[in-house]
Amino acid sequence: MEEYIGHFSMARFTITDENMPMWQDREKFRIEAEDPNDPGSPWSHIGMDSDRAGQLLTETLDKVRRTNDRAVLKFWQHNYQHWLLPQHDRKTNLAVEKSLELLAMTPRDFTDPDEGAHAMRTQLGQLRSVGIEPAPEGRELCLDPL
Repeated sequence: MEEYIGHFSMARFTITDENMPMWQDREKFRIEAEDPNDPGSPWSHIGMDSDRAGQLLTETLDKVRRTNDRAVLKFWQHNYQHWLLPQHDRKTNLAVEKSLELLAMTPRDFTDPDEGAHAMRTQLGQLRSVGIEPAPEGRELCLDPL
């Protein structure tokens, strides 16, 4: 968690994973699925179930977000594969994406409003340091591609 640098992604196992010949060992591993054709359907096997897998995924994403400023979850960037700031280097772009990630997740990471507000101000300060500012109130945002 602490050493990775760059984009990362995680996925929860689904029972429809075609890369695993698990159904051949269904009885041995006590594999059960509510609907084997629906990837969102509840499942279980000898060591895990879909609810616990979801909890572990959430816990891991939270831990990485909170402990590694250089690891950025690749989630919303999928449709925006270019850098947000093409005039800057990789390190700066990753820092911007991390600030946006932390800013967006502030309500999840801080239950105390004062701590949350401080965290948001910190991230907004980081963004300002590379020229990103909130739009003035009442200003229409540009929706044209850059």
